[in-house]
Amino acid sequence: MSPAIIKYLIIILLASFLFACAAEAQTGKQALQINKTR
Repeated sequence: MSPAIIKYLIIILLASFLFACAAEAQTGKQALQINKTR
């Protein structure tokens, strides 16, 4: 494996991890808002 491919894979992993965190934060905020309106 060339270093370029390894760097690319690391970037994809980081991006997917950040995306998962952002998605969780979004759903968490929505749940909080729903609880507040009740």
